[in-house]
Amino acid sequence: MARETVIYQFCNNLIGAGVTLVPYLMAGFQWHAKVFLLKHFGNPIFGIVGSSNFTANAFGVSNVPALATDSPFPTAKFNFECDVYFWNAANALISAAMNNLINQDLIREQVFLTQYDDRENLNRSIEVRLLEIEQQIWASGGIQTLF
Repeated sequence: MARETVIYQFCNNLIGAGVTLVPYLMAGFQWHAKVFLLKHFGNPIFGIVGSSNFTANAFGVSNVPALATDSPFPTAKFNFECDVYFWNAANALISAAMNNLINQDLIREQVFLTQYDDRENLNRSIEVRLLEIEQQIWASGGIQTLF
């Protein structure tokens, strides 16, 4: 299935579930980086920034034929997600949803958790940092709506 078809299908599934969604793409870029911002009344309350960088392909590992040094699981390509999720712990609804997700048996051992401290981030809150990321993306130019 073509990547564009998957993106359209993903967006249409969200819209079909009642999510108000405005998807954007960077014109001409063929990269896997992603930024997801969830806003409430125009203010970001949750964000995902990342890319699946720890993959067999990214490190030039073909796995054809599989070699003992290809990955921790020699007969399979490896694909370790490397995404960062941002939310303010004071938001009880998002915190509860994330805690439920993180504490699932298959996910818990794959997650690194840390606390965000404004003082260690130039006194910028998570919400401010997400706004800055959004502004940097808009300033880069080349953004187009998906549909």
